[in-house]
Amino acid sequence: MKVSIRVSGLDKQQRMLSKLKRHVFSLRGAMEEIGDEAIKYYQGQGFASQGGVFGERWPKLASSTVRSKIRSYPQYANVPLMRTGRMKESFIKKVGNKQVEITNEASYFKYHQSTASRSRLPRRTMLGINDPIKRMIKEVIEKDIRKQIKVL
Repeated sequence: MKVSIRVSGLDKQQRMLSKLKRHVFSLRGAMEEIGDEAIKYYQGQGFASQGGVFGERWPKLASSTVRSKIRSYPQYANVPLMRTGRMKESFIKKVGNKQVEITNEASYFKYHQSTASRSRLPRRTMLGINDPIKRMIKEVIEKDIRKQIKVL
């Protein structure tokens, strides 16, 4: 007795899986979207909540700072980290195949974001990974992979 099994269409499935594998190893499109969405979040909810979305609201301004801002920036007299809007608008992204780095080009950003001990300038977190950011990252990657599977 002789048994033989014939499988057809295997080449097509292998090509499809190979395409998917290449895509999964290069999530550049998803990383672009994650960077864009994260920057919108940091500029929007991050600043609007004055750091509250990261678990710690920004400390109130010193009375001397409020007095100074009343003269030059009255609309932001009691708002931390707002004078010209430069820092809020200076978030940038650097994208790779499997990662995205977000930072801020304002030279003074690092002094507010830093965890270093301090005596005068309080820490005011503007950039972080919290549950909404984690959820967005997961959703963007899942959507991207589903899209690639449908294309195959």
